Amino acid sequence: MKYCSLFIVSFFFSLNIAKSQDLSVKRIATIESFITALFRDNKSEKFIIENYMYLPLNDTIPLKKKEEFISNLILSLKKTHSGVVSSPGYKIVSYGQFKGEKKMFLDSLQDIAIVTVHNKPVIYFYFYEDKIYSFTLIGKGKENYFLVI
Repeated sequence: MKYCSLFIVSFFFSLNIAKSQDLSVKRIATIESFITALFRDNKSEKFIIENYMYLPLNDTIPLKKKEEFISNLILSLKKTHSGVVSSPGYKIVSYGQFKGEKKMFLDSLQDIAIVTVHNKPVIYFYFYEDKIYSFTLIGKGKENYFLVI
């Protein structure tokens, strides 16, 4: 009976580990698709918002205003980071996996992913579940914050 209980506990523990690994794989796929849609396929801002971004619906900012603001952020990202996808050395890693010099956050570190080029951080992503919540940073002293709408 002890072995049966031990087996059941270890089985459920392994399911939780597999689930968290799947989430990481999904987030990496989301970032790769986001980068491809934005930089290579030149998809519209509306397409990118609808397919990759998380927009909370229950707050005081109307959805149209959010979309307009995020569209401007997407255009800015496209102008400033278009060389990311042309670089052969870009990688996507979690905040915890990245060993180089990184920005400090008060946000949940498990929800942060970084696009690096030659081991230097280029774009930080903040996730809500499997959707991108933000890719825009605001720095204040040593601490950084994600701009979320």
